[in-house]
Amino acid sequence: MNTDYKVVNKIFNDSEEAFFLELHRQLPKEYFIFPKVRIIDFIEPNKKALKAFTLKMSIIQKHVDFLICDYYFNPILAIEVDGKSHNKQHLSKSDLKKDTLFESLPINFERVDVGSDFNIVISKLFKKINQKS
Repeated sequence: MNTDYKVVNKIFNDSEEAFFLELHRQLPKEYFIFPKVRIIDFIEPNKKALKAFTLKMSIIQKHVDFLICDYYFNPILAIEVDGKSHNKQHLSKSDLKKDTLFESLPINFERVDVGSDFNIVISKLFKKINQKS
């Protein structure tokens, strides 16, 4: 038996868990929630880009907290739940890189602050998505 690893008790922290449960409660049936998805799983560098390999490596270890896909598994909304740790300087740089990445793409990206009313925030997110469809 390998004792170098152990199974974690939960894949979410308390805030992520609360957000997920509210998201699941409000999510229309035609959408799916995928937690902790690597960005490289739904975004890839343009193969014609001169620095395609470098671009790929810059996102390969990054993830979003939640990815919402439509019934056909098309990504439509990426969500980050930001707690106090996102105020740290190294995370701010990482957050800025994610923000910049998503600005140039046709996928919604939203940051949700821990402590905000998840019920209201999620309701507004779905209204915004429905207006674009």
